[in-house]
Amino acid sequence: MYNLRNRSFLKEIDFAARELEHLLKLSAALKTVKYAGTEVPRLTGKEIALIFEKTSTRTRSAFEVAAYDQGAHVTYLDPSGSQLGHKESIADTARVLGRMYDAIEFRGSAQSDVEELAAHAGVPVYNGLTNEWHPTQTLADFLTMHESSHRPYDAITYTYMGDARSNMGRSLLMMGAIIGLQFAIAANRNSGLGVALLLGMTFILGWWLGPLPEPQQFIRLSRVSDGQIASHPRRQRVPQSSFRHQAEERSDGEFSNAIERGSTHHRGQPAHRPAC
Repeated sequence: MYNLRNRSFLKEIDFAARELEHLLKLSAALKTVKYAGTEVPRLTGKEIALIFEKTSTRTRSAFEVAAYDQGAHVTYLDPSGSQLGHKESIADTARVLGRMYDAIEFRGSAQSDVEELAAHAGVPVYNGLTNEWHPTQTLADFLTMHESSHRPYDAITYTYMGDARSNMGRSLLMMGAIIGLQFAIAANRNSGLGVALLLGMTFILGWWLGPLPEPQQFIRLSRVSDGQIASHPRRQRVPQSSFRHQAEERSDGEFSNAIERGSTHHRGQPAHRPAC
């Protein structure tokens, strides 16, 4: 067991491999008891502030449902509902919220903002997304890969296809490196890190494709590895492969077809439970 009490979760590289694996096991255990109807609330009486500089459906729902299931109360603050970064500095807002709440979740643009919140709040701060990192999504992705492949974490191999400079490209790269997984990144030469080897048992299609209209998706797909993926010589059935578009799981034998069908539809991601 690892005591992560009062620790913020700002980016993966702040944690050791055993600590990240502990969070994954805790998430799996909480998910199991939730579906079994035997979950024991351990956050009764706790108050959590959810700051959303950027709106979201899945992240907000995941945090709110997880908090309610554990007995905590949440306050949702969007850009119209707070003075964060406008009339009040981030440091001042952090001090005020830290006196009222037991934890803070932040989803916004700059990583420096969530780091400043954590430095001045005096309570744990959780990064729901910044331009640089997306650690809660990475936890959900790793848990889903583990559940889908029925493999221990150190036996999972995965490939990320998308913008290697994005928050998901960075988070998936570093999380895999810390835990010791085999992984590859397939990206355009102009999008930072990239390899042309599609070795993964799990293929993750990033937001690099997701939010675009379908014609633009195909334009970007044609640029991945200079257009070599759709016509890649390994266009054949890959046994026991799983295709994921962010939180969505896909099972398909032919990876090129799965890529070509990339859409913005998602299934619900496993909720990561904040540990106050």
